[in-house]
Amino acid sequence: MVDGSTNTLNDVENFERQLNDFFLQVKTKLEKGNKDDVVCLLKENYEAVMEQIDGGFTGIEQAAVIDTLALGYMGAGDFKTIEHLLNLLKDIVGALHDDPPLLDSILMHMGSMFTTLGKFEEAISLYSRGLKIIEREFAITLYYRAIDILEKRGTENEELVIPLSALGNLFISERKATDAEICFKRILNIYSKIYGKDNGRVGMAMCSLAHALCANGKVTEAISMYKNGIQLIKDNKYIVVDDN
Repeated sequence: MVDGSTNTLNDVENFERQLNDFFLQVKTKLEKGNKDDVVCLLKENYEAVMEQIDGGFTGIEQAAVIDTLALGYMGAGDFKTIEHLLNLLKDIVGALHDDPPLLDSILMHMGSMFTTLGKFEEAISLYSRGLKIIEREFAITLYYRAIDILEKRGTENEELVIPLSALGNLFISERKATDAEICFKRILNIYSKIYGKDNGRVGMAMCSLAHALCANGKVTEAISMYKNGIQLIKDNKYIVVDDN
């Protein structure tokens, strides 16, 4: 059982390894026919995690433990307890953002267990959320890979603009405005160094950066950036006046 938060990559990996070891222990006991031992083990860990929840800890760690316990009870065939654990899990994961590690796996497990219980609408909703997280993580990894490849041609390479822009917009949609700022600042620096600070492309980059600043709550700074960017675009006639 966890007694704190998993904040680092090593913490997450150790925690996940402990959960896997625990589930393997449960699975081995079930295969040997020691169902009573399994139920006792699951109950002890359930009581421990409920103490944490009653103490105000309702994060991804507690969700992951309950998920593992539910999978154990699934193996033991205790569907009444599974339903109780799944309802408890729904409340916990419903209050979490989509970025904690392990959440996608938990959602997919929940979808599978709700399917087994015949609650297909619940399953579809959880599967959908889990898939969105997986797709987002795949996209972020892909963009970073593209950036890494293009940087081999130089860190001020104009080809970097496309993946940086796509990644920045993705970060904004995921409410990671600080990460988005970093992307659009890089684009602004690239255009400024290649075309000079008075170019229309720089104006466009300033508007994109302003959008990220606004999303990050830096409204005054965003307004100033927008004004300067639009002025550059106008002075350079980079976009026609009636362009949407």
